[in-house]
Amino acid sequence: GSILSWQFAIPIYHMFFLDSDPVLAAKIAGASAADVGGAIWSAKVRYLGVGTMLIGGVWTLFSLRKSLLSGVKSGLAAARKSAAVGEVAETDRDLPMKWMLVALVGFVLPLLLLYQAIVGNWFVSVPMTIIMIVAGFLFVSVSAYLAGLIGSSNNPVSGITISTILFASAVLVLMLGRDSPIGAVAAIMIGAVVCCAAAVGGDNLQDLKAGYIVGATPWKQQLMLGIGAFSCALIMAPVLNLLAAAYGIGAPTPEHPNSLAAPHPH
Repeated sequence: GSILSWQFAIPIYHMFFLDSDPVLAAKIAGASAADVGGAIWSAKVRYLGVGTMLIGGVWTLFSLRKSLLSGVKSGLAAARKSAAVGEVAETDRDLPMKWMLVALVGFVLPLLLLYQAIVGNWFVSVPMTIIMIVAGFLFVSVSAYLAGLIGSSNNPVSGITISTILFASAVLVLMLGRDSPIGAVAAIMIGAVVCCAAAVGGDNLQDLKAGYIVGATPWKQQLMLGIGAFSCALIMAPVLNLLAAAYGIGAPTPEHPNSLAAPHPH
């Protein structure tokens, strides 16, 4: 990826396509070669990597299709045979699938209402929720698999988030058109939820892997992981709101000229 970007893509863009973006051309006029390369990479070429991540994620998901379907089927079968719990080994006992379905509905409904409060259009908020569920299931499966296989430090959260936003944007632009004032907000909100889900899913899978190695009981781990994620959500939101109100986060504003830098991947 580095060789293709820096040895081919950046020089080709600078030589043949720089005039297509007058703003970028004016920004790098007179800059050093290193600064020019960095600016082109940041504004244009880095999205090649996102496309590679997207294709890799789709291929990984396709490769895992049998495992994913098997997991869903086994969970549903276990829910139907709850009377035979005693026959399941302690190290193979997960939370009942029906609990997971209840939790899914319980957490999706508030998100649907949140989307509706932001976009103010049920014809947008409902598809947003559906896209969030589908993208969340697909991309978090890939994220959790990689984190469980290699470690949470290799969780491709940034790539998954951008891929989700691209996927959501492609669907929303067909529904709302290119000039919709709420399209960008809707896509970012979907990406935000999937980003959090991917981060939490990767950590949880690594915890479950460690538990499997030492012979822990999965349902107990899953219960405490759920409580931990829910508790963090309750604490982080007011803390971030407090920081945003007191100092500002992101771009400086007249009210907060020295705002806190928004976290971002490097």
